[in-house]
Amino acid sequence: MHGVTCDRAINGVDCPDLFQTSEPGRYDAILMDLQMPIIGGLDAARAIRSLGTDYSSKIPIIALAANAYQSDVEACLSAGMTAHLPKPLDVPKLLQALSSSPK
Repeated sequence: MHGVTCDRAINGVDCPDLFQTSEPGRYDAILMDLQMPIIGGLDAARAIRSLGTDYSSKIPIIALAANAYQSDVEACLSAGMTAHLPKPLDVPKLLQALSSSPK
């Protein structure tokens, strides 16, 4: 849909591992669910940002969350995420977030 392809991490540990073992530039963005098995999205985002590469510091990480309180948005931004989108997912808002994310 909309020319988007994706890889799916099965849990919060798998997500940073998939990213770290990929070639730089493979991913244009990461859509991060906050509620994942093993570790949550906040910790997974922190793990990606802590890799210390240009790629890991710049990749847009967009939170997808059922909780949309201001404190939840702030927690996502503090963890290094680029944006927060509430569930259910609004595809036009997702496309807007992807197009406005820094590359």
